[in-house]
Amino acid sequence: MNWLIVGFTLFFFYLIWFGRLIKHRNYSRLLLIVALAHFPYLITNLVAPFRGVLDPNYVGYEFGLLRIPAGIGVALIVGAIVISSFLIATRALKSQMENFWLFTFLFDLFLLISMAGPLILGHPGGPNRFQHSAWRIFDHLRPVGCLDCCYAIHHTNASCYNHFGKTCTS
Repeated sequence: MNWLIVGFTLFFFYLIWFGRLIKHRNYSRLLLIVALAHFPYLITNLVAPFRGVLDPNYVGYEFGLLRIPAGIGVALIVGAIVISSFLIATRALKSQMENFWLFTFLFDLFLLISMAGPLILGHPGGPNRFQHSAWRIFDHLRPVGCLDCCYAIHHTNASCYNHFGKTCTS
């Protein structure tokens, strides 16, 4: 099975969904930023829940510190990441975040720790320690290193602002 086709199909479904929500303009600029910040998590993890169960050649899922062997665990854990990202982005674009900020903050904190953990704690493997790092788009493109950490810190900082009224670094 060509997983890139599955990924692009799901990507276009989500793009149409979020385009429809953005067109209605029921959100503030801050909520648009929250939604757009969760869109990359949604996109980068689209195929993994299906591949973990259906692809016999799938080696497993890696996301920073999170390592899951192929199987139902990938579908459950990565599926939760995809669904959470989708819910946060959708609720933000519908301006329905009143009771959802704490969940958003905890979700983003989990992703920050998972993504930045290898950079902070040191990843085993010596000079090639970022070879199997962080996240992949449709399980193919793999940005690594400093990009992971910068994105995670920026994303969690935005969640801190939304939840506590100030950034975590101020």
